[in-house]
Amino acid sequence: KRPLFGFVSRLDFQKGVDVLLEVLPYLISRGAQVVLLGTGDPRLEHQLRAAGQHPQVASIVEFSGALAKKITAGSDFLLMPSRFEPCGLTQQHALQYGTVPIVHSTGGLRDTVRSFNPWKGTGNGWAFAPLDASTFRRALRYALYAYYNEPQQFRDLQIRGMLEDRGWAGAARKYERLLAHLL
Repeated sequence: KRPLFGFVSRLDFQKGVDVLLEVLPYLISRGAQVVLLGTGDPRLEHQLRAAGQHPQVASIVEFSGALAKKITAGSDFLLMPSRFEPCGLTQQHALQYGTVPIVHSTGGLRDTVRSFNPWKGTGNGWAFAPLDASTFRRALRYALYAYYNEPQQFRDLQIRGMLEDRGWAGAARKYERLLAHLL
């Protein structure tokens, strides 16, 4: 009955952990549960441990591929507020599992996550920009609204993400069309 937000990442300034920690009180105030997994910068590890003192937050400061996969698959939402992300595979894994990504619109995240449009029934998550706590909270507010108030639309959003073609054949067709357009 409560949404579970997952965060699986290296704890580094690039990954936007500072902005995530800034919006954490908002998620808690809305009844969300949050699980955070990662290692890296000792200061961010300390802040993650401190966040885990709240009963709605589980902070795991370690590296575990198996646990990362379970968190990604078992969460309702995956948080990726990266400052830059050249490719990004984690959001693609999340989509395959039906976990809805909420990402900063940059690099590979911008290329793979399209914001949900409830009127058109399109999108596979939420992408926000610029990277700051205010726009991140706005994306979280939309996600929470869909989860709590529009369960069928939320389920359709999950299914849309699971059904997307992530194979090389589709990517090759897009690349071929781009090359044909340029020539």
